[in-house]
Amino acid sequence: MAIPDFQTLYRPLLEYAAGADERRLRDAHDALASTFDLTDEEREQLLPSTAKITGSDHGNHLY
Repeated sequence: MAIPDFQTLYRPLLEYAAGADERRLRDAHDALASTFDLTDEEREQLLPSTAKITGSDHGNHLY
C-alpha cells in the first residue's frame, strides 16, 4: 500500500486521539501505520517536506 496522504490520515488520527485522555506521538505513529498496513520500510520513509521527529522534537510539534 502506498503511504496515505494527510487527508487520508487525519480522521483515523483524530479517532485514535479521542480514545484516551493522553496519547504518545510514537504510539500514534504505530497505530496509524498498523491501520494502513504499512510495511517496516514504508514506516521509515519520509515525505519530501517532512523531517524525522525524534526525542525532544516531539514537544515542538505539540501544544
